[in-house]
Amino acid sequence: MRLQPPRFTARRITIQMVKPQTIKCLLWISLVASVLLFTAYSIAHIPLQTEGFAAYYRYSRTLFAGKDFTELYDFNTFNDPQHSYGISKLDAPNNLPTNAFTLLPFAWMDAYNARIAWSIFSIILYFFAIYLLLRIYEIHWRANIGLDILCLLFLWYPSYSNVRFGQLYFLLLFLFVLSLYGIKKHRLSLTAVPIAVALLLKGYGIIPLLWLIYNKRWREVVATIGVVIIVIAASLPFFGIDAWVVYYNKVVLQLNGLPSGAHVVYQEINGFIHHLFLYNKDWSPSPLIVLPESVVIYAGLIINIFVIGTTIIISSKTMDMVMSYATAIAIGVVTSPLSFEYHYVLFLPLVIGLLAKLFAKDLRFKPNSSSVVLLAAIVLMALPLHYADLQTAPVPLILLAYPKLYAGLAILLIALSSRRMMNAPAG
Repeated sequence: MRLQPPRFTARRITIQMVKPQTIKCLLWISLVASVLLFTAYSIAHIPLQTEGFAAYYRYSRTLFAGKDFTELYDFNTFNDPQHSYGISKLDAPNNLPTNAFTLLPFAWMDAYNARIAWSIFSIILYFFAIYLLLRIYEIHWRANIGLDILCLLFLWYPSYSNVRFGQLYFLLLFLFVLSLYGIKKHRLSLTAVPIAVALLLKGYGIIPLLWLIYNKRWREVVATIGVVIIVIAASLPFFGIDAWVVYYNKVVLQLNGLPSGAHVVYQEINGFIHHLFLYNKDWSPSPLIVLPESVVIYAGLIINIFVIGTTIIISSKTMDMVMSYATAIAIGVVTSPLSFEYHYVLFLPLVIGLLAKLFAKDLRFKPNSSSVVLLAAIVLMALPLHYADLQTAPVPLILLAYPKLYAGLAILLIALSSRRMMNAPAG
């Protein structure tokens, strides 16, 4: 009789992957929850009078009332009852005269109703910007990647900061996204006019204009500069030349040297350098090394110019001009003289473009060091962090006070160094 070898029954361990339907359901639940959170936050904060909105409203109301703009650039005059229009919040007159056009359609209202109307209008522009970004990067919003990105956008804390302060960076985001769409579609007016409007309202758009110059898009350059010149010339009867002279002397010449720029709420290269290398008992009480003020100011200027130039040159070598232009938009945030939390909403065109390249439609991707750092930086930028509490922290703890700046620099570095992110077919 033939003996049979002993049989060993091995237990099969079956690993079941999460079903696609379950993933889709979780993403929908997350999206609904994020929308509800954003809505609740907006309802609670829209009626509040805050800094930011206070300045915009005073500018627009001054123009609407036909008052002298030259006097507006005096801090005490700017905040006296005559120019406050019922707003008790102090603010600084650091904007261009043409910034008065921003809230002009709402300037006939009292401050409370203007705040509500402006906030609703700016949030609508935010939604339009999101819609255009999904179209630019050909993302189907009902696909997993689309739902995931929408969740991120409704949890993006810089957007909450825009709502809280009644800021105009939703408007600037919309303008730059519209310009990005113009780059993709090769449309002259869609590219140039939004940049010109951004320049006129806030002085933003210089770096996108430099990007156009470097890439020899002369028609767009001429159109942008032409619109700016025409609007300024046409508005001189309302503002006068003196307002521009005072703005240049009191704002432009002093912006990089403001001691308050060293406060950690300003998350940009300039503020970082000022905080670490200049002593001020109120704004930078614990510098790493104390250097002469002129050295710090010029060092910051040189570093910013180097970062801007390097970014434009490297990004312009890609075949994807849409991503290159999105990088130019983002670099303006970390090199701005003063970048608060809400400025980082302008990173969204680059962030969404990078996520669209990183993920497949089913949210699967091959992890590597670059992708992990990228995702960590995006999460860091999106989170509400209390870094302002570290304002008076000593070295080396003070180095933890600039998370948004670190996240922005990491995202830009990965975007510029990754072939997978940038060297895709032209958009």
